[in-house]
Amino acid sequence: MTNNSIYSSFIEAKTGELIPTLKNGKTLESRYNPKNDALKKLNTIDSSKSFFIVIGIASGIFINELLKRNPLAKIICIEQNQEDIDFLMQSSLIKQISQNSNIIFCNQNNIVETLLNNYIPAFYGNIQIIENQIWCLENRDSHQIIQALLNKSLEYISKDFSVQSHFGKLWQSNIINNIKLLNTFNIENTISIPLEKEAVIVAAGPSLDKKVSYLKNNNDKFFIISTDTAYSTLLKNNVFCDCVVSIDAQQISYNHFINDSKSSKDTLFVFDLTGNHSACKKLLENNHKLLFTINNHPLSNFVNSFSNNTFPSIFTGAGTVTIGAVDLAVKLGFKKIQVYGADFSYINNKPYTKGTYLDSLYFLSNNKINSAEKAFSSLMFRTEIKKSWENRIQTWVLASYEASFYDYLNSINADYKKEDDIYKIEILNNKNHLSIKKQNSINLDELYSKFKNENCNFNEKKQIINLKNTDICLLPLISWLRNNDNIKEDNFSDLLKIAYSIILRLE
Repeated sequence: MTNNSIYSSFIEAKTGELIPTLKNGKTLESRYNPKNDALKKLNTIDSSKSFFIVIGIASGIFINELLKRNPLAKIICIEQNQEDIDFLMQSSLIKQISQNSNIIFCNQNNIVETLLNNYIPAFYGNIQIIENQIWCLENRDSHQIIQALLNKSLEYISKDFSVQSHFGKLWQSNIINNIKLLNTFNIENTISIPLEKEAVIVAAGPSLDKKVSYLKNNNDKFFIISTDTAYSTLLKNNVFCDCVVSIDAQQISYNHFINDSKSSKDTLFVFDLTGNHSACKKLLENNHKLLFTINNHPLSNFVNSFSNNTFPSIFTGAGTVTIGAVDLAVKLGFKKIQVYGADFSYINNKPYTKGTYLDSLYFLSNNKINSAEKAFSSLMFRTEIKKSWENRIQTWVLASYEASFYDYLNSINADYKKEDDIYKIEILNNKNHLSIKKQNSINLDELYSKFKNENCNFNEKKQIINLKNTDICLLPLISWLRNNDNIKEDNFSDLLKIAYSIILRLE
């Protein structure tokens, strides 16, 4: 017992259960029959769900009854501070509950970490938050802090889940089909890395309009790595690219490479394994060099371990191709890097530099009713504006990309500054050296056999700890299934069974 705890002692309810009392003498549960009240509360929630957050542990009776009804549920139990948890641990019931591996006690200081490490929407489905109302009233300030922290954590998780639920099936399809390209084409990926040069990363922000002529006139001085969106602009301005990086899975990204036949055969196209299959196939059919990389998709990582780590890992932050291009330059061993066109804002009401595929796309359908300007405006203002200054506008989405960019630079201990819309980055003590090796064919029959072997016993996989590597590979696809209106199942075992049937149909 400590002075920092909100609790003072335990008392015995009329029915014999021990319940904690607050320092002001109040109790958080009925002094007569707390178990009966817990059962009533249990009947008001969907106890069939798999993930719960309980704010206010109290006697632990409610948590224990919830466990009885759903023994496999994961429950995060929150108190104000560790002193409160330590005090409650004097109860034999709470001590017993704490020994269950599915129960996690935390306080407001480690809520974010606890939730990020434990809540996987693809596996658990929707989350349910249950509050002890008296606890929340007696701890208003702490309750507000806990709510804010939960909202912050769930917003982050929700964004990641939203991306997975949108792209899960497409990613998986691209991975399998891109592996088939390795088995069909003799892919060349050799490239000379002149580390005495400065690397220049080219993104497609509006400020590139004023820089592209400089790049053209000084092409030989730099090792130029273009993002896929900026590639067509550089191509139209006769700027040679040493590398082009693409991580986008969508079919529309094919448009970046429509005029690829005009590009040099010495350019290396670097695609994430989840990247658009049609674009990869077109480049290979035109005899271009291609290197597949991976980020953090579990199926990509599984395939990589299955194939003796043939795919180098490129970090892309929250799915940002500019970060991926910078990380490629770092891992190739460059110590000095410049970044053009990374504006993270709209300049003079322009979302991109001149010459991207959007110019062709929007002006092709330009008319008095649906003008190109209207299309660009819809693109720019599809999300809420965060701030505007001078001739620039930044949305919350662009702000998050900018924050991810700075987080990445800080994570690699880079020294950087921004001058005239150009980032100048120096990598201190860069010992990175990415070894680009021949990417050989992968035996898909062996790969599929691993999934066939696990295509059974789905009812035994109701806990994260019971999942096999092949099950984990399918979590992004299951995120997509959970978001598909035609899929009525909510049970993870049923969704996993469907996911196996989908990947095996790709055979």
